Amino acid sequence: MSVTVLLTFVVTTDDTSAFRETISELAKRVQRMPGALRYAVYQGADDPDYFHVHQVWANRGCYQAYINSTEAAAAFASLRGIVSELLVKELTPVANSDSTPVLVAV
Repeated sequence: MSVTVLLTFVVTTDDTSAFRETISELAKRVQRMPGALRYAVYQGADDPDYFHVHQVWANRGCYQAYINSTEAAAAFASLRGIVSELLVKELTPVANSDSTPVLVAV
């Protein structure tokens, strides 16, 4: 079963260019990792200091391998001083794009 994760970053300065550059480079590296199905970065339209990263991994093993990788450690180290807040949430599917429920157990 795939694993979906949403990361929310709050950038510390008004100049988001350092974050954008760092996260764009990270996205390129992560997308080449085994089991990385999606790594999309979004910037808040109403608040440009907020960035969201939507990750989808083929399975828990691939996600865990990423979390334990030197890539992840280097990424988070490179964001120190640029990011004031980080929220990481694993998501559970509730509905498909056609509104068909996919979560049956409560």
